Amino acid sequence: MDDLEVRISRLQDQIETADPDERLRLQPQVARVVATLMSRGRSVPAKLRRINHMLMEEAQDEMFDNMPV
Repeated sequence: MDDLEVRISRLQDQIETADPDERLRLQPQVARVVATLMSRGRSVPAKLRRINHMLMEEAQDEMFDNMPV
């Protein structure tokens, strides 16, 4: 297991136990890992793609929740 795989595993574990605010703080890290995998020509594991997508949606929802009406 290389360093990137270890980082992915740790991020997945952190996200599974994190509260909503912590999940939002972890989203940029997940996006960077996905970008790194892609730039190295490696496939992005399906679970990591789902997590990244879910966190991006949560971040967008949070952004719109704070907009004045």
